[in-house]
Amino acid sequence: MKKSRLVMVGLVLVGLSTLNSCKNEPWGDKTRIVFWTPPFPEQETRDWLVKYTDKYNEINTDNVYIDLLFIAQDAWEQTLKTSQATGDAPQLSFENYADILRKTMSGLYMPLDDYLPENAFADLYENVNEMTMENNQHYIYPAFTEPYSMLFYRKSMLNAAGVTPPTSWEEMYQASKVLTTKDRYGIQLIPSAQLGWAIWGFQAQAGHYLLNDNWDAPLVNDSFNHSLFDVWYRINKEEYTTKVAQESYTMITPLATGKVAMQLAGSWVIGQLKNDYPNVLDDIGYVPCPTIDGIVDGVTTSAMGGWGMAMDAHAENPVEAGHFINYLLAGDTNIMLEFFKSTGYSKLSGRVSVDEYMKTAPESANDPFRKFMVEKIAPYSLAEPIYIWEISRDYAQAMESTYLSNISIDNALKALDKKIKDYILANELAGTNPQK
Repeated sequence: MKKSRLVMVGLVLVGLSTLNSCKNEPWGDKTRIVFWTPPFPEQETRDWLVKYTDKYNEINTDNVYIDLLFIAQDAWEQTLKTSQATGDAPQLSFENYADILRKTMSGLYMPLDDYLPENAFADLYENVNEMTMENNQHYIYPAFTEPYSMLFYRKSMLNAAGVTPPTSWEEMYQASKVLTTKDRYGIQLIPSAQLGWAIWGFQAQAGHYLLNDNWDAPLVNDSFNHSLFDVWYRINKEEYTTKVAQESYTMITPLATGKVAMQLAGSWVIGQLKNDYPNVLDDIGYVPCPTIDGIVDGVTTSAMGGWGMAMDAHAENPVEAGHFINYLLAGDTNIMLEFFKSTGYSKLSGRVSVDEYMKTAPESANDPFRKFMVEKIAPYSLAEPIYIWEISRDYAQAMESTYLSNISIDNALKALDKKIKDYILANELAGTNPQK
């Protein structure tokens, strides 16, 4: 049996050249369709992708070989961008919803509506359907959605310190202070590398992100963001959290190993806890992300994102590529059910048929974390923003400047406001929001 190649492309130029110069090609005389994906932090996701890509290569009647390649996370964006600029882009890619909607304006992706059956789209929840469409066409087929912001904690540590899980930003600061000892930090905040996108959950609590709907003005220099910068400043400056560059937001390791008592993270980490740290699972608690006023029931506490499959605008085999998308993500519900089970029900399905089954199947229906997400987080979450990444990056850098460079919060927000205004003008963003 010929297996998918677990190739980790780490360097842009080397990676692109080696993709086209492999010897002993496993596809033989079949038509090769290249499929790129980031590696994802969970081994279970990687294993699932390999398993069902291999299976499709065995059973498909299109005489094609799906060549699955994992692109190193730190090189993903640049590798994909370079390949699209040079015309060497893969026919298929596993991508984030928001990235696809923004890139459709540049004509980089092909609508999927002609290449997947109509019932595949009819099976999507309305909100997920909206996340994957532009101009009444679908440019990505969803695999899953996931909330980005929750607070996880060690029950025993909070109980020993007489601390209850915080619901407000000020309570989060006070709890971090009390829980910090010579042997651990009170909380794991979001490290530098991921701060730009991970902070979306906090921004969503304001009911909007960093630009207005017309994308012609920033929404940053206000009391809400001043308060958020302040709590981030105090926790970092007083060293109640780990150093900003030491850990990854995608991993639950600091909390699982007892390096911290609380950790901000996305829903995916519950799968890591179940699969990699079962010995501490009973000591793990979780609550909605703290809010500015401490109200967490029935309000937005998180941003919601998701991943799925997209097709390059210049795909040479769109019919065959569409068949694979339909097989992996839109066909047999058991394939997706295996994915959600293997990742510890840490993600949510965008398909009604898959979700209906998980609501009734004993294992998934009785899973407490899935129940928590479905009832407390997902119904109130906002879809992640789709504007240019640099705006979120600039926000993160402004926030960090207050505790790394001792820039006052007022000055940091004023400078950020001007920087985004300049960016809007330079990139002609006004009026280009594809969702308006």
